[in-house]
Amino acid sequence: MNTYAVTARPQLRFALLDAGMPQLSPQSLASALGGGIVRRLEGPDPVGQYEVEIQIEGHSDHSAALNVIAQALSNLGYQATNAIVREAVVSTVEGALSGLILGGLGGSTSQDGAVTALAALAGGFFGALVGSGLPRVTATYEAVPAYVAGGWHLTVVAPKTQPQPRLAY
Repeated sequence: MNTYAVTARPQLRFALLDAGMPQLSPQSLASALGGGIVRRLEGPDPVGQYEVEIQIEGHSDHSAALNVIAQALSNLGYQATNAIVREAVVSTVEGALSGLILGGLGGSTSQDGAVTALAALAGGFFGALVGSGLPRVTATYEAVPAYVAGGWHLTVVAPKTQPQPRLAY
């Protein structure tokens, strides 16, 4: 599952002509994309920029997906200026296994094999549901348009590390 957080600003023709700024809505963007999910749309800010987060699949690489998003925004009167790309995986299998083990352990306290099996299956089912709703980000990139060459320049963003607790002496 890939998400693309894009900053969209009005095209220069709208800014120079002081023409009516086109309003961006989740419905107009979704129909211009022809596929994909608009997860977040914030704006406009005082200069007319929007922050858009889109989930889109089925493209050969991130540059191709960003080109599709940029074209959709262009058709609506906006220009994509930069983006954050997040690659994520869902934890359905991990959740199912965790639920299966915890459900089995909980059911084993009853000393009945049927109850243990039923509790393990129920735990596996609910664990899979919870795991499928919790995406884990595996990679993050910053992307800027390559105006001369076309496409996008992607730069890997180092993951944020959590500070590790230390013993104080």
